[in-house]
Amino acid sequence: MQYQNQSHPRSTTQQMRQHLVDTISRLRADAGATREPQFQAMIEGAIGVLAGLIKELEAYEQKTALTGQLSAHHSPAGEETSAVHHMAGLKSGASM
Repeated sequence: MQYQNQSHPRSTTQQMRQHLVDTISRLRADAGATREPQFQAMIEGAIGVLAGLIKELEAYEQKTALTGQLSAHHSPAGEETSAVHHMAGLKSGASM
């Protein structure tokens, strides 16, 4: 499977996430089409795994977005702006 715009990881992760969401929808439809408990359990297990992958992709996107924001807020002299200090405070649980 080829993803468009492979030079931008965020775009790729968004496409992957959408494919996983679509797959989960199809699996749920398939599970609902049968009354066989073992098959339904297997499908629910697969859905759980795919949901975990979606969660990991979202965490990766948030991490890279935060890293990009931090890099963009450095001043030429190497000092961080107040926005970066604010984000760092939120991350550590401190209030500003």
